Amino acid sequence: MTTDRANRPNSREDSVRSEQTNADLQRLQEQKAQLDTQFHDRMEKLAQEKAAYDQQFEERLVKLRQEEQYKDDLLEERISRLHEERQNHDHAYQDKVARLDQEQAAAEKDYLEKIERIRMREVEADEKHMEKMRKASEEIQQKIDELNVEILRLEKLRQEKLAEVQSETHYKKRILEDREEFIRDWEEAKQAFNRRVSELQQDKVETDQEYEQKINLLRTEIQHNDTGLQEKIEHLRREKQVHMELIQDKITQVQQEKMRQDELYNIQLEKLQQDQLYQERMNRLKDDTLLIERTHAETQQQLLRERETVEENIARNRESNRISSLKRMRELEKEFEVADKHLDVRGWPVIGNKGEEIGKVQELIVDVEAMKVRYLDVNVFTGNLSENIANRHILIPIGAATIDKNSDYVLVPNLDSAMVMKFPSYTGETVTRDYERTLLTTLSPEYNLRSGSQEDFYKQEPFNDKGFYEKRTDKR
Repeated sequence: MTTDRANRPNSREDSVRSEQTNADLQRLQEQKAQLDTQFHDRMEKLAQEKAAYDQQFEERLVKLRQEEQYKDDLLEERISRLHEERQNHDHAYQDKVARLDQEQAAAEKDYLEKIERIRMREVEADEKHMEKMRKASEEIQQKIDELNVEILRLEKLRQEKLAEVQSETHYKKRILEDREEFIRDWEEAKQAFNRRVSELQQDKVETDQEYEQKINLLRTEIQHNDTGLQEKIEHLRREKQVHMELIQDKITQVQQEKMRQDELYNIQLEKLQQDQLYQERMNRLKDDTLLIERTHAETQQQLLRERETVEENIARNRESNRISSLKRMRELEKEFEVADKHLDVRGWPVIGNKGEEIGKVQELIVDVEAMKVRYLDVNVFTGNLSENIANRHILIPIGAATIDKNSDYVLVPNLDSAMVMKFPSYTGETVTRDYERTLLTTLSPEYNLRSGSQEDFYKQEPFNDKGFYEKRTDKR
């Protein structure tokens, strides 16, 4: 729906309000410019101070790091050289000990081999002696057997002789002679046997003496070798003791050097502690700088918030001026009237989507600047509705309703009694943008609640008045 402007006068009140708003806006802009200038000056000063502090700190830090690196390099080189000397002494000592161990192992091996050879010689000598004794025993046993055979033969002969003597007396003399001869032979054989046994015993004694001499010689040789080996071991032990004393002297020197290095390190540590105090002071300066920066940031944020507040106030003032352009039609009857090509629907019944009568159109809410009807002021009355929602006024966007094709009533397809209970009440006061957003959300959550200018806001479908009259072409 459009409206006709009839000799609209310039409002002095609106002009005064506009001039006051512009003056407030200009004053706020001047204050903002002064705050921005002060802020930039303070920031430049703080940046210069921070740059000077940072430069001094970096120069001092670089110098300290160079001195510390030089001292660390000298100390590392000295320690490395001492480690190399100690490793060389350790390697030489280990090599000498290894050689001594090898020589001692070789001497022990030779000693064991000689003992084994002596034992083998003793075993061989024992075997030879036993073989010799066995042969002598066999010879003696053979002689004894021969003598026994001879004795048996002689005994048999004696028996025969005795028999002959008994038979013949003239043989007695012969038997006695034979007996004496036998005794002589027996004595001779016995003496020969004793001589042989004596010879064998003498051979055994000589063999034992020779064996003892050889064993004594071997023992003397082994003892002599053991004495030389012990002397060699004792010599090596003395060399080891001397080497250990040299190593101990080196260790003492290294410890003294370490004590000197520790003293230097303590001096450096004190210096580093002083540097650390300087570092802490620099850190405090940095903290102060950061505090200044945070204060500056907070000040800037506060300025931004104040600026946003000012802009919101300005926008709110502009919004208030814009929304205040919504007027009821009866307040504008001296200046405006409903266009001839459109119907005046005031007093018409309002029908919901279920065919029930919700109320009647009490008033039209007009956008004076756009000369368009934006809302229908509907008086909800008691009928099929509950008493809780009766005698209330609600606003329905012009694009959400349509005129019936044949009858004089207004149709609202998306409205029923349950939704009427959710609609915000209209008390006749100034319509705010928050009220409009709540109304559109209640009507349908699908609507896009734009937050731009007033022109963009009223371009939404609920404010499209083209569909309101499309079913009726008749005029008033």
